[in-house]
Amino acid sequence: MSARGEALQNRILELDQELTTLRSRLDQPVRHRMPDTRNSMTHRFEIAGHEGYITVGLYEDGQPGELFITMSKEGSTIGG
Repeated sequence: MSARGEALQNRILELDQELTTLRSRLDQPVRHRMPDTRNSMTHRFEIAGHEGYITVGLYEDGQPGELFITMSKEGSTIGG
């Protein structure tokens, strides 16, 4: 085998190892931090006379990144 053929074979083995490493990372979650200033959407709802709000914080691309649920009767079991 020539020197060039051997170098190509070594490079193929390196790329195969890198591919194996990347495939093992595919199933692992990746955290993307929310920007300090972000858009959000708030929706008002009512359940059995109890008013509440769902607020969704959005990434720059419009994907949801955080969710807050707030009930109007603070201190009650529902508010907790």
